[in-house]
Amino acid sequence: MNPIENEKPSNRQAELDLLRFISIIAIVMFHYTFRGHAADDMSKLSFPVLGSVFRYGWIGVYAFFMISGYTITLSARGKDFAAFVSKRFLRLYPTYWAAVILTTLVTILLGGTRFNVSMSQFLMNLTMVQNYFKVDSVDGAYWFMFVILRFYFIIAFLVLVKQIRNIKWIAGAWLVLAMLDTVCYIPRIGIFVMPRYASFIAAGIIFYTAKAEGWDWYKSVVILLSLVLSIVQVERHITHFVHYYNTGLSVTAASLMIVLIYLFMARVTLSGAGRVGSRGSHRLMALGALSYPLYLIHQFIGYMIFNTYGSDANKYYLLAAVIAVMISTAFVISRFIDPFVSKGLKRMIRGSSQASGRISSPASG
Repeated sequence: MNPIENEKPSNRQAELDLLRFISIIAIVMFHYTFRGHAADDMSKLSFPVLGSVFRYGWIGVYAFFMISGYTITLSARGKDFAAFVSKRFLRLYPTYWAAVILTTLVTILLGGTRFNVSMSQFLMNLTMVQNYFKVDSVDGAYWFMFVILRFYFIIAFLVLVKQIRNIKWIAGAWLVLAMLDTVCYIPRIGIFVMPRYASFIAAGIIFYTAKAEGWDWYKSVVILLSLVLSIVQVERHITHFVHYYNTGLSVTAASLMIVLIYLFMARVTLSGAGRVGSRGSHRLMALGALSYPLYLIHQFIGYMIFNTYGSDANKYYLLAAVIAVMISTAFVISRFIDPFVSKGLKRMIRGSSQASGRISSPASG
């Protein structure tokens, strides 16, 4: 996410942690109870009843995009280019590396003939840009990161040219381009505009600026237009979904879920920051922190466990056990591995900066 990355405690809002956790659980259940068995021979286990409910779980990804627009705008304010890039790097890569290594190891042990990872594929995956070199990801969930990286590049450029203060106007222009590209396809612009996700990211940006500055007619209009485009894009995705998975989905139900996400985010703009000292807020922070590692590790590892042990265990017990294991592993990554690697990287960055400063400074004496 990133959806998933966390604000400083003083800026943190507990509601975003709640939305993060609800969204990742919906995505996990979508993959485990529906997507894995429905197509591409991913999982041998079928959950017809649960799958009929959680086939809508993919909508949680759109909530992640909206949260990303909100949190990255917050984190970019007042940062210079170097600080922004280094902080984003430290937020994304340590957890991502842990996920790539873990998924590769499990694939070697349990992948069988369905899942496999080559050494070159593993090394390219560590860069997070494997998609741009036509290299398969070691987990299908990584597609989200390619979209987020493009958004990061846009924000980094705005920070570099000192235009982050105009982000709300840029978000509006971005939304208009996305609407134009949706109505009448514009060649080559889609890779930058990302019309399928732009409305959610732009809405997140506007929700943050509304939180910081208050609501006005411009922000309200952009949010309404974003909502319209979001529903249009969801309807388009459902058309593809129904064809690909040979199942039905209610456009009305999916649209209502999108509206609820928008209403939830609007509520966030009207509330104060979470009381970090309170027990409830701390718990939500802990749950929200799980969303990024859980998203990265759950999908293919879960399928491999299902395929290996699904014939010898009650599938519902196995489903519950796999979810518990994934959440526990995500906790270990977020609580211990990510901080350990991040601290080492920070020391390296700090040492490199100090060395560069000594080289560039004239000798005294």
